[in-house]
Amino acid sequence: NYSLSLHDALPIFVEQVIRDDGAEQQKFIRIEAALGEASGQFTLSIAEFVRMSWPMRYLGATAIIYAGHGVSDHARAAIQMLSDNPQSTMVYEHSGWREIGDGRWVYLHAGGGIGPDGAQEGVGVELPDHLSLYELPTPPAGDELKRAVTATTRLVDLGKSPWSIAAFIAPFRAVLGQCDFTLHFAGPTGVFKSELAALVCQHFGPGLNSRNLPASWLSTDNALEDLAFIAQDTILVVDDFAPSGPNQEVQRLNQKADRIIRHLGNHNSRGRMRQDGSLRPPRPPRGLIVSTGEDLPVGHSLRARMVIVEIGPGDIEASKLTACQDDACAGLYARAMAGFVRWLAPQYSEVRAHLRNKVNDLRSQVRLRRCHRRTPDMIASLGAALQMFIRFAEEAGVFDADGAQAFWDRGWRDLLLLGEQQGQHHRSGDPAERFIELINSAMVSGRAHLAGPEGEVPEGAPEAYGWHQADGGLRPCGAQIGWVDGPDLYLDPDASYAVARAAASGPDRLAMTPITLWKRLDQKRWLVREASRETLKVRRRLQG
Repeated sequence: NYSLSLHDALPIFVEQVIRDDGAEQQKFIRIEAALGEASGQFTLSIAEFVRMSWPMRYLGATAIIYAGHGVSDHARAAIQMLSDNPQSTMVYEHSGWREIGDGRWVYLHAGGGIGPDGAQEGVGVELPDHLSLYELPTPPAGDELKRAVTATTRLVDLGKSPWSIAAFIAPFRAVLGQCDFTLHFAGPTGVFKSELAALVCQHFGPGLNSRNLPASWLSTDNALEDLAFIAQDTILVVDDFAPSGPNQEVQRLNQKADRIIRHLGNHNSRGRMRQDGSLRPPRPPRGLIVSTGEDLPVGHSLRARMVIVEIGPGDIEASKLTACQDDACAGLYARAMAGFVRWLAPQYSEVRAHLRNKVNDLRSQVRLRRCHRRTPDMIASLGAALQMFIRFAEEAGVFDADGAQAFWDRGWRDLLLLGEQQGQHHRSGDPAERFIELINSAMVSGRAHLAGPEGEVPEGAPEAYGWHQADGGLRPCGAQIGWVDGPDLYLDPDASYAVARAAASGPDRLAMTPITLWKRLDQKRWLVREASRETLKVRRRLQG
């Protein structure tokens, strides 16, 4: 009498399941049981099984564990003793590359794994519902592979701007691993941003169209962080960055974007603790995030970790978009990716070891003006993926030597043009640039002014210094923030900072402290320093 009212159908272990998400492993037990009409198999964690609170949940009200001290323990022990030693099964709970068995690299997806010999039998993968459509087909060969790869190359002709090369190469760059930047498609509604992102994502499953994108910026921070960790070596599309509503909501959305994008750029994550107080392993983003939105996340250092693609009306040709969507929905993009993964698998160890060197070699060829120092590295990273794809396409018979060189010349040229375009986004987020813009705006709009050395109308163009015509003469407007003395301009630190802070509004506010801001101005060599003083300030007697 095992004190468990299950008659002749005592539950037995079917198998022990080890779930591995790439950070830690957890053991579960798959149990088979029947009671009346209720029967089936279900999976329990070790803790759930030990608590013995599960029989009624899975088998119904008649699954009774009788009352009494230690009876539940006897029931648990009985099930364990009467079950044969169950076999252990490994289930991976993430996508991307994993070294399995005797050093073989296998690329995991929702349908299993792809290795050097194609589809791998016996590789169990379970991804969350949001990523369940990330399923690659059996890798093609011959003419079928050539047809699929040719279809993907038509993405570079989707638009007239150089950004199309970034959309084309992004999924192949994601598969190479070690991504540290985000690709952001920005533009007004109706310019096909989400459709373009879906085409990028459909390299990993034909069902990932614009109505089935895996994530949204409306998702919670924890949900996005977990998806970014699980979606290893693949594209994670986070759709619809559109700050709106009260200022608090706008700031919250920008804070969320800052956390996710910064974690990817820095390869780190928020620290988490277990219930017993010990630290959990880190769970940083491990793929390439493709974001879409009507606006850009704010922050100079944040935008430096992004490749920003501006898409305007007419930039994407509707007829070409439809043709690309037909190819993607037919599975051609996913078949091309499956073929690329199979081609990459036997040499992945070498690629992994030398990817950084390839990026460094290309970065030395990038010459961009007034851009952040991270930009050449991001452009070179996309260039390294382009080189790898061209090698693969040559072996697949898509390019001959001349065609491969022409495709590289065009692609590298477009990537360099895309890099040049990043400068304007970085300057708009630079706090030093922003400070000067705010001061100029305040003077032009009559909220601040500069005076001459004795408080008189400054020489030159007084209208530019905040003096406007009134009552038949020039009158200063707003607060006085400094003086103009010949070629020199002197700003009162406190007054100018206060005016700039007041002029800034919305999420792109001037959040930097005054001391740090003056250092940023000095680093750009915009401040004239005195050799006799070690501070950034100068001492002058003006207007008494």
